[in-house]
Amino acid sequence: MKYICHDCGYEIPDDMDFCPHCGCLRSKSTPVDDNGMPTGVCPQCGSKASPGDLYCGTCGAQLPKVQMIRPVLRKNGAVALALGLIPGFFNIFGLGHFVMKSWAKGCMFLAMSVILLYINGWSLVSSDIMIVMLSVMVYFYQAMDLMRTVYSLEGS
Repeated sequence: MKYICHDCGYEIPDDMDFCPHCGCLRSKSTPVDDNGMPTGVCPQCGSKASPGDLYCGTCGAQLPKVQMIRPVLRKNGAVALALGLIPGFFNIFGLGHFVMKSWAKGCMFLAMSVILLYINGWSLVSSDIMIVMLSVMVYFYQAMDLMRTVYSLEGS
């Protein structure tokens, strides 16, 4: 059985008591079957509820609606991804964050670019394996952070 958080809509793993996304208790989440349909259990008291009920017949608690959330690309997201990923191959980071108006993160990644260039001797190509590994890690960290910035959850 799966549990869907009624606050944020994320699935709560079986080994966790709280939602890893918002911190809501799993006991207040909605149990669903493998098809994503509610199983008809009240998250407050655990009593059975019929499909379509809005309130629990035992405790009177409002039954949450289960909705699956999918990510949606925000406005200017494709441009931000292009400006974040393509110049990143040349150790120029943060341009995609500026497009998304995430100024602090854009400045942080741009500062990382300057630091990497300074350490590397103002050259775009390095022969030192540690510098290459550091630049690859910064590239992937920037790419993952940009993905979180560019994609929003449907309905939010």
